Amino acid sequence: MSCIDYLILVIDIGNTHVVCGLYKHHALIHLERCDTAVLQKRAACITFLQAFFDAVQLDPCSLDGIAIASVVPKATASLCRACLNFCRREPLIIGPELELGIRIAYTTPHTLGTDRIVNAVAAFEKYKRGLIVIDSGTATTFDVVTDDGCYQGGAIAPGITMMRDALSHRTAQLPFITLEWNGRAIGSSTIECLQSGIVAGYVSLVDGMVERMRLEAGKNLYAVATGGLSDLLARYSKTIDVVEPHLTLEGIRLIYGKNKKNNFRHNHYNAHLKHRDRNPSPPCIYKDMPLAKKNILRRRGT
Repeated sequence: MSCIDYLILVIDIGNTHVVCGLYKHHALIHLERCDTAVLQKRAACITFLQAFFDAVQLDPCSLDGIAIASVVPKATASLCRACLNFCRREPLIIGPELELGIRIAYTTPHTLGTDRIVNAVAAFEKYKRGLIVIDSGTATTFDVVTDDGCYQGGAIAPGITMMRDALSHRTAQLPFITLEWNGRAIGSSTIECLQSGIVAGYVSLVDGMVERMRLEAGKNLYAVATGGLSDLLARYSKTIDVVEPHLTLEGIRLIYGKNKKNNFRHNHYNAHLKHRDRNPSPPCIYKDMPLAKKNILRRRGT
């Protein structure tokens, strides 16, 4: 059976936000996000999952699978335990050792962020050509995949919001600004100067990196943008070809589909979860629980 026949919860744990998406067949039917800092404890994770499934009126135990891509180990551990307790499913943790559909030619694959892996997988699966993925998050990453599906590496830069926040926090008189731009490089006020330097300057960084990578590759690599500020960057960029807002979630779903029939015991988080083999989880009771009881549990964080 293909992954598109499954009801899958995919979770992207980033440095700033956790994004959860529910896929039915190949369609993303529900999406929610939360600050990563909030989901450091199992109880908080369960509360978040309760709200997520209440919003779609779905029994969490009806899931066919869960997959997580994370760059925050502490939040990963908490969400794994919450998924086991609340959904009765052991999540697949995305990593370079799994079947990906692309080859990894990276000298230190154990240090390669899983967000970069899933982005590359999703972009190559869709476009089947040499490309660059630009993911604008806390950091902005650039990732190159060749025509034959080989992940080569890329670059990492501070994110545009990090640049904005640093100027505001580390100077005495420069104000905090909104990320917008009037299209003029020469600002006529301090606000306009900051917006020009940050927004136009950052777009120049993106365009410059894409052009350098295309030059090194010797071909016009297709530029795919994703991440929270990809629309802003694409509005002014000369090199971004397309914006894919849910690329990361799609990559998690695709990798789950390629690996769901495998034995996942090699996952390093399973060392903390082996008690499940010795003590099978009881049947899910959440679906039969009165709404008032669910609300009590949510308030208690249990």
